[in-house]
Amino acid sequence: MTPERKAKIQARWALLLSRKDLVVDVVHDALATQHPDVRAELMARALNDRLLEFERFEMLNFTIRANAERLCTMLGLTLDWDRWKDAPWAIAEADGELEWMAGCGPGP
Repeated sequence: MTPERKAKIQARWALLLSRKDLVVDVVHDALATQHPDVRAELMARALNDRLLEFERFEMLNFTIRANAERLCTMLGLTLDWDRWKDAPWAIAEADGELEWMAGCGPGP
């Protein structure tokens, strides 16, 4: 494997982990806020594993907001986007476009 290829794979993995962590935070917050009786921490860990194992494509190719909305809909949760409007990722994705890290987005 070339050093360039290795660097691109490492950058994509870092992006995946970063985006996954943000989605888990948003869903965990919605769950903890709307269902304080549920063990939100356990559900967040299960969601974390699922996103890494089965939903890498979604994490890398859809916005954090789109991923969080999809998962919250599946869980019957409503997101309060006002809680996240000042987060750097929410500002970066305000146009509905993905933010790519240098070296791991589409292209050469």
